[in-house]
Amino acid sequence: MAKGDAQRVATILDVAAAAGVSRTTVSRYLSQQFGSMSPATKARIDAAVAELSYRPSRLARGLRQDKSFTIGFVVPDITNPFAISVLRGAESVAEKRGYMLMVCNSDRDPVKERRYLDVLRSYGIDGLLIFTTGHNDEVVRELAAGPVPIVLVDQDIQDAELDLVGSDNVRAVEDAVEHLVEAGYDDVAYFTDVIGSTTSRAERADVFRTRFAPHATVSARVYEADVRDDAQLDAQLEAFLADPRGRRRCLFAGHGVMMLRLYSRLKERGLRIPDEISLLGFDDDEWARSAEPPLTTISQSTRDIGARATELLLDHIDGSVESRTVTRLPARLVVRRSTLPSGAH
Repeated sequence: MAKGDAQRVATILDVAAAAGVSRTTVSRYLSQQFGSMSPATKARIDAAVAELSYRPSRLARGLRQDKSFTIGFVVPDITNPFAISVLRGAESVAEKRGYMLMVCNSDRDPVKERRYLDVLRSYGIDGLLIFTTGHNDEVVRELAAGPVPIVLVDQDIQDAELDLVGSDNVRAVEDAVEHLVEAGYDDVAYFTDVIGSTTSRAERADVFRTRFAPHATVSARVYEADVRDDAQLDAQLEAFLADPRGRRRCLFAGHGVMMLRLYSRLKERGLRIPDEISLLGFDDDEWARSAEPPLTTISQSTRDIGARATELLLDHIDGSVESRTVTRLPARLVVRRSTLPSGAH
């Protein structure tokens, strides 16, 4: 480019001229088709792109390849640390592979979620990640019958036959129950959001009941409450506290936000953890590690869930996978002072 053109936006022809190659070679470079390109040629184009501050037109690239290079991601609560970490993993993979991530937060509102699904479809996205509220299964099944690839995150949808990436809930709850039994707890309550048709909540609660069933001396109860409804959660907690069925009592939270709410309420009531009641739960958030006492948690591979789901979706877009894949990533029990064994200090 000439001096007088300093303010003009560089084009693909400018890059080709600066690197001494054809426009077609630069196009192959921008599409990351390096197979037949020599290292020297690639280095010259690298230098030209940097010198000219060249930014390829995403629209033009999409028109050439019949793609928008955009994937949608519908999440139920963008303020939840679990969702934030999953999003970070998804974004990192999307960016590396040249895609933009369009995020829609449904606020756990099924109507809002349905509207976002319709909007994303109209935007011509290349693929869709769905962390569903569990109330729009039929809508998702209809979308699954269309041309846009879909990968579910954390929550499955019955009979949809879609790819799923989430945690190994069965093993995670089994490890937690085994720990509580070995530590001598005999009155345990599992606190979860209202289960409804949410598969991960149902799965965790079912494993909790099943694994405690052989232990006749242990009272194991499940309490459902909308974590955003203070009155509802307080009522369920009071119901458990007012009905002791053992000497060693423990609350088991189904996710990180629930664990935080329970922790705050135990502190407000002046109940000492773990002397009077113990607490553990899903999600190894920073606050749980720095709480007093530090809390026993189930650490999920949240960032990896987002990354793996996005990799799988992009592989579908590229046509490199066809069959359904269900991926369950390991979750690790991290034992801390909030669940001490009987007699420990």
